[in-house]
Order: sequence, then structure tokens, then C-alpha cells
Amino acid sequence: MDTDELTLKVNNLVRRCKTEEFGVFSYLCLRCHFTCDGRKSLIKHLGSQHSTVLDKLQNDYKDKENFQSTISKLVMSAPFQKQSSKSKDKVSSTEKQDEQESLPLPLRIDVMKKLDERLKSEVDAGGLTGRLARQLGLVFNQDTVNKTAHCLLCKTEVKDLDTTDTSDKNKEFSTGIELISHLTEEHVVFLDNIHTLFPQAKLRLESHTDRALKERTFLPDTSKPTNPTNGAAGQSTPSSCNGKSTENIN
Repeated sequence: MDTDELTLKVNNLVRRCKTEEFGVFSYLCLRCHFTCDGRKSLIKHLGSQHSTVLDKLQNDYKDKENFQSTISKLVMSAPFQKQSSKSKDKVSSTEKQDEQESLPLPLRIDVMKKLDERLKSEVDAGGLTGRLARQLGLVFNQDTVNKTAHCLLCKTEVKDLDTTDTSDKNKEFSTGIELISHLTEEHVVFLDNIHTLFPQAKLRLESHTDRALKERTFLPDTSKPTNPTNGAAGQSTPSSCNGKSTENIN
């Protein structure tokens, strides 16, 4: 992997955020929404919380001896995160509502919350990991024998956890890192809903997802409401969780 490729991957991990002081930035980790002041703190965060991702980047990079200095420079020049004023916050809120309404009912945050509240009352729900597994079952079909899963929303699976190439079809996800990476790249609205439901799991979401994949069952919700447009909610899923049109996949 050359520097141009590394740049693209870092840009998928990090955003700079403008502060009130000219020329001073804070940094945002796109994987878990962690924010900090200074690129050194951000790189330290990646090393402690997303070490597998950072290790893979280093192993794939051709100039391993200069990896640390290179990634520091790339973080420093990462794209800016869009910041909104109070007036823009209202627009942003409206946009988020539109994004939710563009999804079929099972994937909307209000319906996911109702499912989670019901799971909390079930004795055998399996705690946080079990509840997370049930939500993931809305998006992923799980092979309970081989402990792998594939995406029902776009039928695209990416084995390389950081690649932006989605042309590699019909492969299986076998780790939590791969699942979260796919959601980050392809279905960010659904991932945001997961962050809302499980705020305590943000920093270790990849680990919780890995346990859910290997120790729990991605059972689909059996009591979904009816979608007046598409009939039973379980009968249609979106081609994307990014506000795009929906298609029947059965």
C-alpha cells in the first residue's frame, strides 16, 4: 500500500474539527465518535481502542519504518468535519428525521428502541451482547455454524476491513471489525442508531459485535410493525442505510 492509499484509509477514520482559536483543531474518530484535542491524542486513541485497524494499516504500508510519522502528518491534514451553527442544527435535525423516515420501519430508531426495551425485559436476552445481536439481525444474515454473516441490505461483503472497494461480492464477514467497518462505509444511519441505543458500548463496539457474532444468534425481530408502503416490514429492506431508495431483496 502506497501513501495515496494510506491517505484514503486515514480519511475514512479521522476528521478535523475547527475550534474558536484560528489554526487550532480538535479531532474526531469516525469509528466511535471519540473527540480530542491534538493529533497525538487521536493517534493514541486509535492505538489503544482500534489497535487492529492501526496494525493492519502499518502492516500493509510499504514504508513501515516511517509509518508513525506519515500517519501523524495524514491525521493533521484529514478532511474537516462539517460544523453547524444553531440555525444549521435545526436543518441537521430535519435531515436526520428525513433519513430515518426513508428507512423501512424495522431500521428506524424509534422501532429499534421499542425492540430493545422489549429485549431488556426478557430473561434470556443475553445482556448487551444479546440485545446487540438482535439488532444486527435486522441487517445481517448469520451462519450460526461457521459464525459468519453477510449483509442483507446491499449483498456486498468486504473482507478487507478498511477497503473502499465494494466490488468483491459474496464473501462473508467473520469478525466484529469487518461488520462495523461495513456499517461505517455503507450503512452509517443504522450504525448511528446502534450508537444511540448502546452509548456505553461505543468505545468497544467492535469487541461487542465480535462477541455477538460468535456467541449469540442474529435473530430477526418477529413482531415488526406493518409498513403501509411495503406491507410487512420484514419483507423489504433498503439498498442502503444512507437515505437511498429501498428494494425488495426476497
